[in-house]
Amino acid sequence: MASLASGGGVDEANPGASGEGPHEFAAIRPSLHYNRNPLMSEAASRFEAGVRSHGLHPRPASWPDETQGEMPMWLGTLLTVLMGVSLGLLGGGGSILAVPILVYVIGLDVHHAIALSLLLVGGTAVLGAGFHHRNSPLAWREALLFAACGVPFSFLGGIVSRRFPGPILLLLFGLLMVTVGGLMLRPRPEPHEGKRRSVALFILAGAGVGFLTGFLGVGGGFLIVPAFILLLHMPTRRAIGTSLVVIAVNCASALVGHWPSLQMQWRLIVPLSVAALAGSLAGVELSRRFSPRSLRQVFGVFVVIIGLAIVLRNLPIP
Repeated sequence: MASLASGGGVDEANPGASGEGPHEFAAIRPSLHYNRNPLMSEAASRFEAGVRSHGLHPRPASWPDETQGEMPMWLGTLLTVLMGVSLGLLGGGGSILAVPILVYVIGLDVHHAIALSLLLVGGTAVLGAGFHHRNSPLAWREALLFAACGVPFSFLGGIVSRRFPGPILLLLFGLLMVTVGGLMLRPRPEPHEGKRRSVALFILAGAGVGFLTGFLGVGGGFLIVPAFILLLHMPTRRAIGTSLVVIAVNCASALVGHWPSLQMQWRLIVPLSVAALAGSLAGVELSRRFSPRSLRQVFGVFVVIIGLAIVLRNLPIP
């Protein structure tokens, strides 16, 4: 059928003939199959005209809005570099910026953003762990045991997350950011050799971190590093590097649960991955020269502010 029976409309055989993109009206394409009926044809034409008049252009929810121009992508790439720096430098809290960057700067749907953040954060954590290990040995056994406690829960969290609507996930994510930022404002605990290790708390912390990784797409370093320090009496610098191993394993497991939501958008994955990896390398190098204590507090304030903004934006206020 070459065109709508009445009122011009869109040429189905040549969707670009009306000046719109090839997938511009993919969302209303089913209505065109009714154009043998003049009433349905007229209704479809009016709906099309309404879509154009309101400036609405249906696109796949996982792609950035092309009408935003190139600046959001450049800004998103720059912020991803900073995310990588914070992850390599602090070992905790940095990855929590990934989802807000992908949603509010790049323009992704929240479910696709969580899936893609797991890919970015996991890959960045692998590289960061390798560089930390080159500077000082990591506690591989403790890292793998902690990750093993969280792997099934990260997979479960990924499955559960897909059943929640986007605004609810963003509201919970904002509340988590406020909590994490508050924890970063407090000084990190120091290991006390005299304290008794708690296996139950170790398992519980591993399970909780795993579920948060799968459910909201965060690495969980803000919980892993204190757990290693308090429960395993691990030095802070070693705990930071070792936490990246746990983050990488949990992200890989959670990604399996989010796999239906992941679309391999190479035009996003490649530049953002390069940016995150470069930032992580810079963060690891900076950790050798600067004390991260004051930087954690500044970063914590920033995370609290962003978290509050996300909460206010997604509150169900009529």
